[in-house]
Amino acid sequence: MKRLVLCALALFLAAPGCADLDVVPTWALTNLDTRIQPDGNILTLDDARNWRILTGALGAEVRRESRELPPPAAIDTWTEFWRTTFKRMASGQEHPEKYFGYVVEMRRSLELPDLPKGVVEL
Repeated sequence: MKRLVLCALALFLAAPGCADLDVVPTWALTNLDTRIQPDGNILTLDDARNWRILTGALGAEVRRESRELPPPAAIDTWTEFWRTTFKRMASGQEHPEKYFGYVVEMRRSLELPDLPKGVVEL
């Protein structure tokens, strides 16, 4: 339990030994910096704090995929998970291509196959 708490606190400092837990505090994903657009939609800002939180969450999912664990949230395939994730980010994330690139590069670094054409190009 102590390690879990320390890793959760150290997540944003990229502490060694914590990556295997894939801990992303739920509060972090609901406490992102946002701005309300003129049309009333909420835009997640591309700032340093959000970058740390979101790349932590995205990285945890890539590591899960590399360990051949099933995708979260009752989604059948990792390809569908990434398609859904990228589509959601494209509509509500400032500079989503930066985050797409992070996932693509991390997947390549873990020797996962490239995503099919059309998944990243939304």
